[in-house]
Amino acid sequence: MFLLKIVIAGAFYPNYFVRESNDEKEIIKTLSDKDPLCTVVIRLPGLSPMEGSLYTYSIREMFRPCSNKQIRIDFEEGKALVQFSRGQQMENSVYEPMGILIAVYLAVKMRQLRIPLMLKLFSQREARQRMEQLQLLRNQQCEKRKILRSNRITLVCTQQALKQIPLPSTETVTIRLFIPTVLDCGHFWAIYADDINRSNLAYIEETINMYGGKNLQVLKSPPEPGMLVLAPYVDGRGTWFYRARIEDVMSEGVYVFFVDYGNTACIKNLSDIYEIDPENTPDLLTAPAQAFECVLSEVRPSALRSPRGQWTREARDWFKTQVDGQNLVARVYSVVQNVVRLELVKVLPNGQEMSINKKLIDYQFGEAAEESYLSKQNHELSINLQMFSTYNMLPLSSDVEEGGFVHVPFKQEFEEKPSSSTTKVLRLQGPYSPLEISYRGISCLGISRTVHMDRDSVNSVALDPEPQDQHERMLVASHVGLNSTGSAIVVRNTTLMPNVHGLSSIIALLFAPYAELRTDKERTCYTGALCGLGYDPGTKQSIYPDHDMELVFDTTFDCEDISAINKVRMGVNLLLGSEEELAQWAPLQIRNIQQRVKRHLQELISRNRTSREPQEFKRSHRWQQVPEEYQLCSCLEGTEADSYHVLPLHKAVSLCEDTYVEKMREHLIDLQTKASRSLQREVTRCNLCDVILYCPQELLLHLESEYHFEREGELFA
Repeated sequence: MFLLKIVIAGAFYPNYFVRESNDEKEIIKTLSDKDPLCTVVIRLPGLSPMEGSLYTYSIREMFRPCSNKQIRIDFEEGKALVQFSRGQQMENSVYEPMGILIAVYLAVKMRQLRIPLMLKLFSQREARQRMEQLQLLRNQQCEKRKILRSNRITLVCTQQALKQIPLPSTETVTIRLFIPTVLDCGHFWAIYADDINRSNLAYIEETINMYGGKNLQVLKSPPEPGMLVLAPYVDGRGTWFYRARIEDVMSEGVYVFFVDYGNTACIKNLSDIYEIDPENTPDLLTAPAQAFECVLSEVRPSALRSPRGQWTREARDWFKTQVDGQNLVARVYSVVQNVVRLELVKVLPNGQEMSINKKLIDYQFGEAAEESYLSKQNHELSINLQMFSTYNMLPLSSDVEEGGFVHVPFKQEFEEKPSSSTTKVLRLQGPYSPLEISYRGISCLGISRTVHMDRDSVNSVALDPEPQDQHERMLVASHVGLNSTGSAIVVRNTTLMPNVHGLSSIIALLFAPYAELRTDKERTCYTGALCGLGYDPGTKQSIYPDHDMELVFDTTFDCEDISAINKVRMGVNLLLGSEEELAQWAPLQIRNIQQRVKRHLQELISRNRTSREPQEFKRSHRWQQVPEEYQLCSCLEGTEADSYHVLPLHKAVSLCEDTYVEKMREHLIDLQTKASRSLQREVTRCNLCDVILYCPQELLLHLESEYHFEREGELFA
C-alpha cells in the first residue's frame, strides 16, 4: 500500500499539495477544552444566551443520522458544542481507533452537502417561561456550589450514574496496574493492582454471587442503554455475575459493558440479565467502577507499516502477549478526558525494566509521537507539582466541568418539542470542526490560490487527527483545474500520503525532472530545494516557472539522503532510458533492478530524521544559486544511469560538517544555562534530540536523561 501511494505520487507530478497547519491552542479555545476528536460546533444565530439549551432534545435528534450513541450538547453564548460518544468496543465488532470519530466526519459532510438544520422555535411567551425556569435552576446550582453564574450551560440527566474510581492525580508519578482487557495495541482497560482494590473487587463479587446467583432479581422494566445491571460472564471458574452497563439493545441480544473489568459481551437471553437490588445490596450502586481507560503516551502506529495510521496485527499480538492479564508498573504522563496516558514498564525475570512504549518503537511497530496540547499541559502541571511539592491545587466542583460549564438538571419538560402550530423556524449554521484542513499548492501556480476539494472526492472531508504535528503532509491529485474566476484550484481524485515526516520533500526530489539544493549561509546543512524543469543556460530563467516548487525542509537531510534518492532515479533511468539496451537484458536482470530500486526506496523512507525549524531561502524560485565549486557531481554523469531526458541525477552540495558540530555544541551549552539559571517559563527545543520542553524543570530532567547522554556521545564521538 505504501509503495503504491509513492507510485501514484510519481504518476501525477507536480499535482502536489500540503496541508495548512492548525493552531492547536485555538482549536482547544474554540471547543472550550472539549475533545476535538469527538466534537463539532453549530451556531445559533438570533438566539439569546442560554436560550439554545431549550432545544437540547431537538438538536440531539438532528444528529441521530450521524450516531446512535449518546450525544451530549454544551451551550455557550451563540453556539452549541455537540459531543459524540465513543461508546464501548463491542465483542466481535470492528475496532474503532482512538482517532476522529466517524460521526464527526458525517456531521461535517452534512454541511458540505448543504443539508439544512432547521430548528422549530417556541412561541415568544412559551420561550420566556422556559427561560425563567432554566435561569432559576442555573442560579440554584450556582448558589449550591458557590460558583459564579455563567451562560455556559449543560443539561444533565437527573439519573445518578455510576461513579468512576479516582484516576491518578497530578502528583502521582507511578502506579501498579493489572490489565484485564486489551482493545488494541496501546489501548486497554486497567485496574489498580493494590490490596485495597483487590479487596474491593472481591467484596463486590462475593456480594453479587453470594448464593450462586439464586437470589438475584429479574428485570422489572425493559432494558435500556445506560442501565446498570448484573450480567453473566463465563471464565475458568464457571459462570459468575458482574456489574455491567447496558450499551445497546439489538435484535441479536443486549450488549453490556462490565464496568469493573472493561470487557464487553452480548447477552442473547434477556432472562440472564438481573437488576441490582437497592435495598439488600446498595453498595453495588455506590461502589465506583473499578476499571479505567488507558493509552500509551508519546507513541503512535508506524506510518511505514500502516499508511492508514492503525496498528498492525503483529503489533497487536505482540502487545497482548506482553501485557494481557499481567501486573505492570506505569509511569503516568497525563490524564485528559478521563483517559490515562502512560508509559508501561514490565519488570523482567532478571530484574531489569523494559518500557513497552520504547520497545514498540525499537521493533518498528510504532514511532515516536508528540502528545496533544491538553496532554502536554497536564503533564507540565504534574512536573511543576513534583518540583514544588508545596504548591496546592484548588479542587474542581463536580458541577463545573472543563471550560466552566454549569450542569443543570434535565427536566422532563425540556424534552417537549414546539407545537406543530409554531411557524417560526431557525436555520442553524454548521456543523463545523476546528480540525478541518485547508491545503495549499507547492508549485508557483498554486501558491497564490486557494485549494477547493471536489465534494465527491474521497478526501472531501479532510480532518487533522494530530494538529500538534506541524510537519507537512502531502495530498496528490490526479486532476487539477481552476474555478470559473481563476482564483481557486479545484482538485479531484485525490490521494492522501502517509504521515511520514519529510515525505513531501522526498517525493518531490524523487520525481522532479531537475532539482537544485539549498543550504544555509554557512553551508552546514540542507534547508530545501528548488524543483522543476530547470533553467535556460542562455537566459538563466526558468523553463516553466508555473511548475517550479520551492521546498523548505522541516526535517534533516544529508548527503546520504541525496545518494539514496539518486539510486532510485538511477534504477528508473536504466529501466526507461533506452529501449534498445532494455531489449538486450534478460528478465532476471530487469527483476534485479526493480528489487534494488524497491529496497533503496524503503531504506530512504525508513531513515530516522530529526525535525528542524523550516528556513526559507532568501532568493526563492531562482535557479543557479549554488557556485560550481560547491557542487558534487556524480561519477555516473553522462552515462545511461544519468539519463538527462528521464530523471537526471541530483548534484549534492558540499557541507561544512565541523561548523555543524560547533553550532550544536553552543546550542547544548545554551540549554544547560537555561536549565540551571532560568526561572522564566518558556518553550525550548533540544535540537539534538528533537524534543520540545515546556519549562526549565522539564529541560533539566531531559538533559540528565540517558537518551540525551547517548545522543551527545554519538555527536562528539
